[in-house]
Amino acid sequence: MNLDIGTAVETRYKQEQVFYRSVITHIDTTSARYPLYSIRYEDGETADGLRWDAIRPSLSTLKSFLKEREISLKPIIRRHR
Repeated sequence: MNLDIGTAVETRYKQEQVFYRSVITHIDTTSARYPLYSIRYEDGETADGLRWDAIRPSLSTLKSFLKEREISLKPIIRRHR
């Protein structure tokens, strides 16, 4: 699953264990090791330079991703039954 600009995600706030709803606003891919994300929290606050392990897809993003995969796999599954 790709996390692109505009993707609804949940992000840790300042290294807490709690995740808060947010949206990816920028992805810095200039790092050789891994991309760094900028996000906007639901309350309007922003954060920059976040690693992938501070971000996870939101439930709505996961549901959408799984629904897309289910639809695209149905013809393949039917042929192999």
